[in-house]
Amino acid sequence: RQSQNKKMIEFCSQNSTEECYTRMFELMVPKILINRVWIDGLETDLIKLEHTSRVDSSVALAKASNLIGYGVLDDVQYEVEYARLFNHYSYAFDCGVDGNFDTGDRLCKFASECIASDDFLIMNQSSSGKVHTFEQKLKELNLWDKKVFVKMDVAEADIIALPELIKNSDKLTGFNIGLHIRSPKAIVERMKLLDEINKNFVLVSRNTLGLDDNYESEFIKSKYYKGLIKDGIIYLSYVNKDIVDRYKISLQQNTDKYYKKKKVSRLVYTSQVPKNDVSSIVVFVEKLKEFFGFGK
Repeated sequence: RQSQNKKMIEFCSQNSTEECYTRMFELMVPKILINRVWIDGLETDLIKLEHTSRVDSSVALAKASNLIGYGVLDDVQYEVEYARLFNHYSYAFDCGVDGNFDTGDRLCKFASECIASDDFLIMNQSSSGKVHTFEQKLKELNLWDKKVFVKMDVAEADIIALPELIKNSDKLTGFNIGLHIRSPKAIVERMKLLDEINKNFVLVSRNTLGLDDNYESEFIKSKYYKGLIKDGIIYLSYVNKDIVDRYKISLQQNTDKYYKKKKVSRLVYTSQVPKNDVSSIVVFVEKLKEFFGFGK
């Protein structure tokens, strides 16, 4: 099946059909398997900071000196909750939001700026015209010699913002990215980035939007993956391998069952995070690769 899918990459990059979406997504699935991760001798706990579907390693957040959040619209709950829980400054950025926006918390600072580009604003936003690189902002905030955690949801700008995060992996304890995969072409374009991410980071959660809204949902009709991709966004949370003792692919890829077993902190009920599941066939193949050291 995967051999067939690979042969369709060029065709599907130019044809946005349901079949192409499914096949390109199947190619991506082995790259987004949830891992069990041990840090400082213990398996890392997971935590949910806000009302959407981001689930992160509490240790990766705790080990960060600060949080940097990109793409907030008018919602900085994630950034505020981080500041309150860990008593560190968090910095929120969105060049499509008025610079006078008040976060409501003294430890959460906002600036009307974007990372990498302001060409991907949503919901009729108007840009402040202020754009920076990740390295520029780290130096400006005196964070160059520290490690931060990044939360990012910058629409299709993820394709140009992620390479700089990957380049500066040594500056991160981890990051949570809202990956925008609304078409087969978008999936193909981001698969190489996932390969680069997986060299230095390990995935600890995989989710989609759980809000009760009218956004379009893409149901994946494949025997290798069960679930939806709400509004074409999949949230992936990573931990830097530099702070990890060891890790291994989880045999349980059903997020509903996995999160119940892990007892995710601040996750009131699992329906907050819509279930998705990867076939045991895919897991078995990737576990074999893991056992024999392929891709390490």
